[in-house]
Amino acid sequence: DLNAVIDHFKNDPRFTKLFLMGFSQGGFVSSYVAAQRPEDVAGLVLEYPAYVLQDDARKRALSDGAFPATSNVMGQTIGHVYNEAAVSFEIYDVIRDYTGKALILHGDQDRIVPLKYSASRIFDSSFGYFFGVFRIRHFPAMLMVEYFTVTYPENSEIRVNDFFSYLEWA
Repeated sequence: DLNAVIDHFKNDPRFTKLFLMGFSQGGFVSSYVAAQRPEDVAGLVLEYPAYVLQDDARKRALSDGAFPATSNVMGQTIGHVYNEAAVSFEIYDVIRDYTGKALILHGDQDRIVPLKYSASRIFDSSFGYFFGVFRIRHFPAMLMVEYFTVTYPENSEIRVNDFFSYLEWA
């Protein structure tokens, strides 16, 4: 669990700052945990954070509001406990407690986690987020940066430099 990982590194004198990086559901979890422990997280790098997972879980509810014992989600069997936990809070309310720096990278052609989940509701507050939109789908940002560099050479130097200079916040 991510809290155990944070505790491990927090108690190791070789590490003075901890940054969390999460992809998809890992971005959801990283931002959730960072909001619970803002004093322990120096910054976040979130790639296509799966803030959609709560809406997806709500769609799996039965007519009486309960969840089936199991559901198939993208080829994986999940139990009702996952769905119940997913809808037990509102992620946007929770992550407002994290006021540190965060870099969100999200492709505008992502069909698994639509861009609106990163772009809406979060950014109507005073978060210190830098937001990168790339013309790609649901996969790691280093590929996004490479894609952007190859496909858009006239702007890539500025954008890639902005990306890396932002990572120097600490």
